Amino acid sequence: VYLEEYAKKNWFSDLIEINVSNLAGVPSIIYGLLALGLFVYSFGLGQSILTAGLTLALLMLPIVIVSTREAIRAIPVHIREAAYAVGATKWQVCHNHVIPYSYGGILTGVIIGMARAIGETAPIITIGALTFIAFLPPSPVGLEPPFLNFEWLDSGFTVLPIQMFNWISRPQHAFHINAAATGAVIIMLTLLMNGFAIKLRYNIRKKIKLPWVSFCSDAGSYSDPKEGFRTHPRAYGSFIRVLGKFSRDENLLSLEEAIRKLSGLPASNLGLKDRGLLKENYFGDVVIFDPNTVVDNATFENPLQYANGIEYVWVNGSAVIKNGKHTNSFPGRFVKGPGALKNNAD
Repeated sequence: VYLEEYAKKNWFSDLIEINVSNLAGVPSIIYGLLALGLFVYSFGLGQSILTAGLTLALLMLPIVIVSTREAIRAIPVHIREAAYAVGATKWQVCHNHVIPYSYGGILTGVIIGMARAIGETAPIITIGALTFIAFLPPSPVGLEPPFLNFEWLDSGFTVLPIQMFNWISRPQHAFHINAAATGAVIIMLTLLMNGFAIKLRYNIRKKIKLPWVSFCSDAGSYSDPKEGFRTHPRAYGSFIRVLGKFSRDENLLSLEEAIRKLSGLPASNLGLKDRGLLKENYFGDVVIFDPNTVVDNATFENPLQYANGIEYVWVNGSAVIKNGKHTNSFPGRFVKGPGALKNNAD
């Protein structure tokens, strides 16, 4: 958040950005060597659980930073400008707008980072993981005041693959049961994280199906953007994503319901009269598309791409798109809702 919203764009911030991007692709063993020199010897933390936790946190950090920056960059500048226009401070813009809107991307980075940390063995071995743990560390919660203790942070540690190998190598059947139980725990953790990500996606799809939910886009598209201009891919593909991905490919909505959520429902919600329906004496705003081929092409890497499958577009009764080509006609007008008309009357 600091790098994207607060830091000045100079050689120092560029240096940090380059190093963070490079660290995201560094082999995990390098993090182990770094932690060995930094945490074990320089800071004197020794071969402890605290050192292992800091090592894994260091391993996750570049992944989380990169995904967080990409998520924040995807937020349209219009949102920031609108917040500043009503008097919001930099902190209020970040806290109330930028971070909530980029929450999905940030959480994705955290899940990916945790998935990588769970499967890592090499950096933990490098800083001194034991080959066998016979006893549990002290409990962090006690029965006597002050009820919390941190002695467990100085305890020895190991990694589950080594512990499982040690158990399997022993002849006693009880150790084999322990190894099987450990494998089940690893599988359950993996399923839990994936299930959490699936649950987030399901919540979004559940909201899509609600009959009172309509679709919009707070990003503007541009016919002739300047070189280097960036925007969110929804500027060029928000509505097409509903028709292609959600309706046709994933069958979350019928085509009729998807069109209603893109036209008549939002027009009704906004109080726009004579728009949003194919009806006599209504404005001629019509889009003709092929439901079998309509697809959005905009991506985060290249967001300035028009959708496919849009054959004809009429705005206020005038043809703007014919056979997929622009007619150089610009019949659009600024549409005001009932609130604007009331204020003008006052």
